[in-house]
Amino acid sequence: MNPTIAGQIQGVVETDGVALVVNRWRLEGTGSEGSRVEMSGVSADVVRRQPDASWRVLIDDPWGGGS
Repeated sequence: MNPTIAGQIQGVVETDGVALVVNRWRLEGTGSEGSRVEMSGVSADVVRRQPDASWRVLIDDPWGGGS
């Protein structure tokens, strides 16, 4: 598929080292039969700050909260 993906953070709510991150994303690529593939959506992710100040994903919902 050789996809490219781009995202833009729409909002962050953080408290006590845990954050909800809302991201609008778009994926483009080529399907196995050569047809163009395009997908997009809004994701919701819960992340936790680590002792080294990095963030680690706890929950990843690429479709933003539903099903």
